[in-house]
Amino acid sequence: MDRSLNVSTHLNLTLATLPTTELCVDEDEIVEVVAERLEHDNGVPGVLVTRRGLPFSFISRQRLVEQIAGRFGFALNQRRKIGELTQGHGTTPLVFSVDTTIKHAARLAIDRTMAFAFDAIVVKDEHNNLRLICSHDLLQAQARLMTLAYREIETQKEIAESANAAKSRFLATVSHEIRTPMNGVLGIAELLQHTPLSATQTEHVEMIRESAENLLIVINDLLDFSKIEANRMQLEQDPFDLRLVLDQTIGPLRFLAERKGLTIRSVVDPLIPNCLLGDAIRMRQIFTNLVGNAIKFTPSGSITITTKLAESDDDEVEIESAVADTGIGISRDRAEAIFDAFEQADGSTTRRFGGTGLGLSICKSLTELMNGTIDVESDGKNGSVFRFRVRLKKSSNQAVDLPNTNVLPAVSRSLRILLAEDNLVNQRVAEMLLTGQGHMVTIVDNGKAAVDAVANQPFDCVLMDIQMPIMDGLEATRTIRQAEALSLATPLPIIAMTAGATDDDQKHCLEAGMTGFVTKPIRFPDLIRQLMQIETSSSHVNSDNVVEPRNVESSPAATESQIEIDWDGLNRLTRGRPELLRNLIVVVRKELSEELERMHGAIANADASTVARAAHKLHGTVGYFGIATIKQTLIRLEKLAKVQEIGACEELVRQLKKQWRFVDNQLEESLLRLDK
Repeated sequence: MDRSLNVSTHLNLTLATLPTTELCVDEDEIVEVVAERLEHDNGVPGVLVTRRGLPFSFISRQRLVEQIAGRFGFALNQRRKIGELTQGHGTTPLVFSVDTTIKHAARLAIDRTMAFAFDAIVVKDEHNNLRLICSHDLLQAQARLMTLAYREIETQKEIAESANAAKSRFLATVSHEIRTPMNGVLGIAELLQHTPLSATQTEHVEMIRESAENLLIVINDLLDFSKIEANRMQLEQDPFDLRLVLDQTIGPLRFLAERKGLTIRSVVDPLIPNCLLGDAIRMRQIFTNLVGNAIKFTPSGSITITTKLAESDDDEVEIESAVADTGIGISRDRAEAIFDAFEQADGSTTRRFGGTGLGLSICKSLTELMNGTIDVESDGKNGSVFRFRVRLKKSSNQAVDLPNTNVLPAVSRSLRILLAEDNLVNQRVAEMLLTGQGHMVTIVDNGKAAVDAVANQPFDCVLMDIQMPIMDGLEATRTIRQAEALSLATPLPIIAMTAGATDDDQKHCLEAGMTGFVTKPIRFPDLIRQLMQIETSSSHVNSDNVVEPRNVESSPAATESQIEIDWDGLNRLTRGRPELLRNLIVVVRKELSEELERMHGAIANADASTVARAAHKLHGTVGYFGIATIKQTLIRLEKLAKVQEIGACEELVRQLKKQWRFVDNQLEESLLRLDK
């Protein structure tokens, strides 16, 4: 049997490939004649008895010998007809055409009763000639076929796994090669937005930025899909506040909705616990995909996000969320298919709206990983409702701190930063962004130069690219860590800047000794937050002129003379552009006023969790203005709200309103000056 054949060919081999024997006799043949023929052919498994040329009965060699020596005696039995002797002791033979597959014939042969399971089978060719195949030969052939098929399957499995690994490497490489130049595109676009531009130039820069952002979404979707397909997507189990996740998700999307003239609102069931255990980032990804799709496919009208508690027990809750829009809808026959990879509502959707068709497939996989489901309701005309359910564990924590990713934090003092980056565009972009924040930047273009620079100059931190000539970023980091260990020096913060976006990339960076990780294209707020962590926690930072914060718990109410706006910091943040400063003041005044009213109402309803969230949200906002006094009040207010001290919160909110009135008057005067 040819071992080079593939699985399909193996399993379709026919009985024509097996050896056959022939001992077919008519039922009237004398036993003595049959016995002589059987004696001279040891390879014959038995005798096929025919009646009028058709198979009638089969008797094996062993049973025939037993019958000849039976109760009538050897001499008498030899003179009998074979048909009489085998009657009641033979079997109805299995008859197959010569083109029957070995697999099929073996299965039917084995299905016979145990006493006759190993009787020969009969093969009939195109000329109706009858021949016998020994059951041993048949079953042995089937066993060989199954062995070869198993080996072939194992080989194909290895090939498939190798191809899947190659695909993952390809996606990672493509991601890296695209992210690196995209870092330059987005960085330059951001810098251009902070320079004097005409209306047309501003529009063009925004188009550049949006195009790059859309390309980044495609890359991220492909990477996530690759992880899910390879069963490598793992969910975190950390405490998080679902309401805060929704706020941070809808915030940036609200601007896109309002730009299209859409209204967007979110309603959250008050029965949902404040703190749950799960993966906040993946929850945000589901909401972002669904709300983003709703905005994309809704030309006018509204979008409503409703989140409620569906079920609850001692350990878990089931959350149901629905995203309803008044958009173009989805036809019923496409409702299930849109959750398949690379599928959209119809062929024209990609041409009209863009996208990979992976977003909903990823949502489906993520909800299933959270032991949930997702579906859609639509009549194809009057909008759609995407509804999903997930199961989340309850957390023993009563409050959760999550960073407000929509607010750009302010950096309080200058850092000495070593930038190790070999791409000239990325060097220029990072240098302009960092020096614009008042930091001192030294640039090297390879890992070896970075090691030498750290050995010879004091730095507060290193921004380290991974793929560089001479010595890569990982090896450079390991070398720096070894030198620190020998000299007993305090570890220098090293932040990885890499176009690699996979979990393995981050794992390799942390294993090498890096303390932080930002993905290219680098988002300026993400980088600033990394630097802020270094400012607050690193002993490498120059401590000259650093003011130690007072004990927040014991801080008395500030007088008006103690409340100062950092106008120099505001001018640096807005690059000295009056129109940017004006817009920032308008937005912050509106947000502060709204949140103070929200806190006032929450205190009246004894809703401490809303007070805590509002105070937390305002931390970053007042950071724009460098108002340390108000920030201290907010920090204290958040702490008291988390421990349900409503009475103390009420007093602090009154204090905060008084402080804010003083600041608001200054900001109003500033607006009047800017408008002149």
